[in-house]
Amino acid sequence: MLAAASVALGGAFAVTASAETVEVKGGWAVWGVKESFRTYIGGAGEITLSGGATENEDGTYRFPIASGTLDTETGLGEVQATGSVNFFAHGRALNITVANPRVVLAPTGAKLYADAQSVPMGGGDPIDDNRDLVNLDVEAVDPEFGPTTIEWSSIPATLAENGVPVFGRYPAETTMDPVSVVAGFGETPGLKVVGQARLGKRAKAAVAKVRCKTGPCEVAAPKRTKIRVGKRQFKAKVKAPDRVGDGKRAQIVVQVTKRVAKKLAGRKGTVKFDLWVGAGPGAEVDTTVKTTLVGARAR
Repeated sequence: MLAAASVALGGAFAVTASAETVEVKGGWAVWGVKESFRTYIGGAGEITLSGGATENEDGTYRFPIASGTLDTETGLGEVQATGSVNFFAHGRALNITVANPRVVLAPTGAKLYADAQSVPMGGGDPIDDNRDLVNLDVEAVDPEFGPTTIEWSSIPATLAENGVPVFGRYPAETTMDPVSVVAGFGETPGLKVVGQARLGKRAKAAVAKVRCKTGPCEVAAPKRTKIRVGKRQFKAKVKAPDRVGDGKRAQIVVQVTKRVAKKLAGRKGTVKFDLWVGAGPGAEVDTTVKTTLVGARAR
C-alpha cells in the first residue's frame, strides 16, 4: 500500500493514495503497434523481440509488467513494462525500436509512453528518447476486476503527435492497435516443502504446506508421482487442492498403497514432483517437491 497522501504518475495526473491503491506485482501489457505496419515489415524486413517481450498468436506483442500502482475501484493508475520490439527493412533504412512501454490510465491524458529509437525514412534527425506514442481512450472500455487482478482489454489507441516522427508514415490520430493490460497485485503465496515426512494413517504423508496470503490461490500438481525405494520405483498418488481460499492454508499429501507401505516398513523412500502455486500475475511460486518418506516400523 502507498503511504504517501498522493503519488504523481508520469506527470500526467495524480491518484490519491488510499486503501484502494495497490502496488502492481506483475502481469503484462499487450500492444501490436499497428497490424498493417507489422504485415508490411514482415514482407520487407524483419521484426526482432528482446528483453522479455514475446509475440502472441495474433501477432501482437506482450511486455512483462515490472511495477506500477492501480486503484482497485476505478482501475486507473500506471504500469511500467519491460522488453522491446525492433522493426527494420530496406537495408535498415527503416529502423524503429519501441522499448519499455509505460501505460498511463487516466480520465484525461491516458497514453502509452516508450523508449523510442528511429531512423526516419528519407533522412532527418534520428530519434532516441522516451515519449508518448499513442493516446488511449479509457472511457471506451470498462476494466474487469478480479480478487488479485485488474484487466483492461483492447483500449482504443490513436497515434499521438510525438509518435508521428517515430513511425514516419502515419499522421496524428491514425488508428493504431489497441492496448491491453493485465495487472496482478496478489501477495506471493507461502510454500514450504517438507524435507522428511513419516507415513501416517492410510499410508499418507504431507510433503508440502501452502499458505494463501491473498487469493484465491491456484494450485498445479500432478495427480500421480513415483516413490523410489532403494533401486525400485512404485506409484503414488498426489492429493492437492485445485484452489486455496484467501487467507487459508492447505497441505499437499502423498499417498501410497498398502503394498508399498509394507515395503517401506522400517525403510525410507523418495518422492519428487513439480508444484506451482499462484495468486495472480507476479505472485507465483514454482518449485520441485523432493521429500524423504519414512515408513512405519514393521510390527
